Amino acid sequence: MTKITKVAIYLSLLAFVVISGWIYYLNHEKKAPLIEEKITLVCFQSKSGWGYRININNKTYIYQPIIPVIATQKGFPSEEAAEKTGEIVVEKLKNHEAPILTLADLQSTGAVKK
Repeated sequence: MTKITKVAIYLSLLAFVVISGWIYYLNHEKKAPLIEEKITLVCFQSKSGWGYRININNKTYIYQPIIPVIATQKGFPSEEAAEKTGEIVVEKLKNHEAPILTLADLQSTGAVKK
């Protein structure tokens, strides 16, 4: 291999590493919270108990009339339990996390018993 060919290969590899690192950084940098988005939580009473709705910029994003995660389809036992559960989901949305709840989350809000 000639000296020019070696230099070209090394420069190509260096460019590849730099571009790959830059793409990785852009895709994995910490995202800012949803500051410009107006997120509201609205609790409501239904036939089976309480539920909540999360609106983003006045459009319904999540409509939750029943307690998620559990096998039975029933509403939240109280407005307070629905509100506390909805607040957990709102915080997750603001932090760009998936709005997924666990059984422990529901137990901490009083939506289900331990």
